[in-house]
Amino acid sequence: MAINRRTRLLIPGALLALALLSGCGSSSSDTSTIPTAASIFYAHSAVFKNNSTSQLLYTVGYNGFGQLGDGTLTTRTTAAPVAGLDRVNRFAAGGDHTLSLAFTNVSSVFGWGSNQQGQIGAAKSTTGSDAHSKVPVKIPLHGEVTDVAAGAFHSLAVVAGQVRSWGFNGNGQLGDATLISNTTPVAVVTAVPASTDTTPITGITSVAAGGSHSLALTADHKVYAWGNNGSGQLGKDPAGTSGTFSTTAELVQVNGADLANVVQIASGGGTSYARLGNGEVWFWGYNPVARATSFAPTKIVMPAGAAVIARISAGWDHLLLLAGDGTLWGWGFNGYAQLGDGTQVSTAAPVQVRFSSTRVMDRVTSISAFGNHSMARSGGVWYGWGDNSNGQLGNPILTNDIGFLSVPVRVGGL
Repeated sequence: MAINRRTRLLIPGALLALALLSGCGSSSSDTSTIPTAASIFYAHSAVFKNNSTSQLLYTVGYNGFGQLGDGTLTTRTTAAPVAGLDRVNRFAAGGDHTLSLAFTNVSSVFGWGSNQQGQIGAAKSTTGSDAHSKVPVKIPLHGEVTDVAAGAFHSLAVVAGQVRSWGFNGNGQLGDATLISNTTPVAVVTAVPASTDTTPITGITSVAAGGSHSLALTADHKVYAWGNNGSGQLGKDPAGTSGTFSTTAELVQVNGADLANVVQIASGGGTSYARLGNGEVWFWGYNPVARATSFAPTKIVMPAGAAVIARISAGWDHLLLLAGDGTLWGWGFNGYAQLGDGTQVSTAAPVQVRFSSTRVMDRVTSISAFGNHSMARSGGVWYGWGDNSNGQLGNPILTNDIGFLSVPVRVGGL
């Protein structure tokens, strides 16, 4: 087990004036009330134990708002199933809340954790000690739900090819042509804010939620974005001559001659990603390596000899890239060793996740990137690396220092 001192994360100004210090702060004990304000973000994990299509959801890490769903507010360093939740098919871990989706005769979506911005979309308070749920509560969505996504303070779901959104909307991330937050799901529409057209977008197959922006992928492989564009994460110039796109509730199509046949989308704090059918991966918005912003899609160039990328997963400022041969690569900010190469060196060239200098991680079948930490299932075993200051990697929190794991270590409880 390699443990190093944690360094301060530098966050781009992508979330209003809020400084989301992902994973910062100390561990929590069970108390009678939730924190009066959120100060620890993306410090919990949620994974499936195996590769079955319907299975129990396991959680671990920070639990100050009940985002582990175990009926307590106690931070936990060993992964365990969510209490009272049946088998589910998909999930999403947000800043301080969690969503699950079960494909049943009538699709069931549940949320738990913080509801201070209405992000769990249920009949719960948004103020005071009741602004949370320690156990899953059903979200009122009607129709066949096929995907869910969780941002810092907002949530998304695909319902019969349309998108429903709920939670904080100060940047237009709900896409309902307003800047008004909602505690219950609303339709993402095609209208610009000044229009009276409230026609919902259609033909959507998947969604992704960033810190304060949203993405949707259509059946014909187009990408749409809305919300915060302070870093260019909507694929538009924030100060373009055709209008100001620093914040917009208007849907914008992410253009670019190279973004053809997009088959997967992902989103970090202020960064957007697209994987193409040929395995290429592109990003736009905040560049966590150069610490610069750009609205023009840029290709992530894989090292020579790397296999075609088959899956991606985005953390706050880093990306995991799973290759078709079962090897795993990391790209982006590496101040917490979340790239898994045993260093703290951020890199524009993807590096291979490895157990040691002589052994790379292979036989990977599942990946999950979170705030400043990563997890992957290799050879049937879950491993984690990066920030562990709240036990989110399923390993004990150091009592004399706040540390992180610089190489993959087995996740306790999985």
